[in-house]
This record gives sequence, structure tokens and C-alpha cells, in this order.
Amino acid sequence: MISIRNEIEINKPILEVSNYAADPNNSTKWCKKVISIQWKTAKPIQLNSKIAYKSKFLGQLISYTYEVVFFEENKKLMLKIKEGLLPLSTTFAWNSIDENTTIMTITTIGKPKMFSTILSPFASAIMKQRNKKDLKKLKETLENK
Repeated sequence: MISIRNEIEINKPILEVSNYAADPNNSTKWCKKVISIQWKTAKPIQLNSKIAYKSKFLGQLISYTYEVVFFEENKKLMLKIKEGLLPLSTTFAWNSIDENTTIMTITTIGKPKMFSTILSPFASAIMKQRNKKDLKKLKETLENK
């Protein structure tokens, strides 16, 4: 079982942070592992949207489709991978500290079939570190705009 949570403080208003982070078209700019995305449903992001991703993990190219299972604009976005070897849910949440400061949290939970019980803690540690780096990149990208 994988359960990881990362958060970062970004010195930008919640609307700017959430709109940028929730747009799958921006994910290749701030998520190092994401190589490409392809919309499977109409834009913009909304409940039941489906987006296919190609990513690198542990040196392997993996493909998966995220489905939006919950979306409250500027508050929370919950994505789920329902098929394949990677059944996971990833939640982005945004909270305002003040009008120019936002806390963004990424939570990933699931039981990927591609990892044995022995490898799960190792995979969790790698995913936690990756999310931390991705959030740092997002912060740098937005604060330097």
C-alpha cells in the first residue's frame, strides 16, 4: 500500500496556483516524470474528464489514464487510475493562507499491482521524493512568472 502526502507554500494567489496546477497541459512543465499527456475527453478539466499520461518511473516508460472523480474549482482535484498495474488516486488540494499565499498539497494513495509488498516502501519513498521535487518546480515556475 502506498500513502504519501506532500505540501508546499507558494507565494501566489490560490486562483493562479490552482488554475495552473489543475490544467493537465501544464503537467509536463512541472512534473519531471510526465513525458506527455493526451486528452481523451473534451477540455477543460471537469468531473469525468479522462487524460492519458506517459511517464517514466524507475527507468520504465509507463502509460495510464487518469479520470477526474472529484473537482471543486480552486479547492480540490481528485484523479484516479482505475485500470492496469497502477490503481492509484492522486488529490491536489489548495488552501489560501492570505491573498498572495497558497498551500498546495498532493496526496497519493493506492496499491499498485506492479510493486510487491517488499517493494512498496521503496516505491513510496521514491514517489514522495518525486512529488516533493515536482512541487518545488511548480513553486519556482509560478513565483518566477
